[in-house]
Amino acid sequence: MIKSAVRYRFGAKIRRVRERRGWTLKETAKRTGVSESLISQIERDRVSPSIDTLMRLAEVLEISPEFLFEEFRPKKEAIKISPRQRQQMIIDGASYNNLFPVLNPVDGKEFTDTEVVILELAPGRTKGSMDYGHPGMERGLVLEGTADLEFGEDLYSLQEGDSFCYPSDTPHKLTNTGKGLLRALFILTPPRIFSQKQS
Repeated sequence: MIKSAVRYRFGAKIRRVRERRGWTLKETAKRTGVSESLISQIERDRVSPSIDTLMRLAEVLEISPEFLFEEFRPKKEAIKISPRQRQQMIIDGASYNNLFPVLNPVDGKEFTDTEVVILELAPGRTKGSMDYGHPGMERGLVLEGTADLEFGEDLYSLQEGDSFCYPSDTPHKLTNTGKGLLRALFILTPPRIFSQKQS
């Protein structure tokens, strides 16, 4: 069954391209050095062409090999996650909402090198520590509220719309300095929060 499906896909595609070019079987045979009879059998799915023959036909007809073999690529799917499906974790009063899965649900192995989360901090609450850092990079965008970012010996005042980036091996701390909720988008490389929880 698999071989039949392969012949059908190749034959139909080759015939369709040849006819669009307005070439006869005889003309195609002359251009490729492949017999007219063999081309006819390939197009009618009577034989499975060798790789050399298939590549010669593809070259002359200017067909991309990817076009010929596209049905055999591993299927890829987009991932959609609704708000109710997102994982949530609260660490020392900081709420983290995971926007994308870090681990493959099939085998539990990590399949992305980036973790994207929404951080929520109540007024006066803090995320991080000035005692130690951790490996990686952190990038962020303040979605709502104001905050102070302490990074090493430096202090940065952040407002809604500000983005920031720093190597996280330097001690750092983010504090909500506003009267309302602080919401910030964080991108962590490598994954650190939810990958640890699931492993």
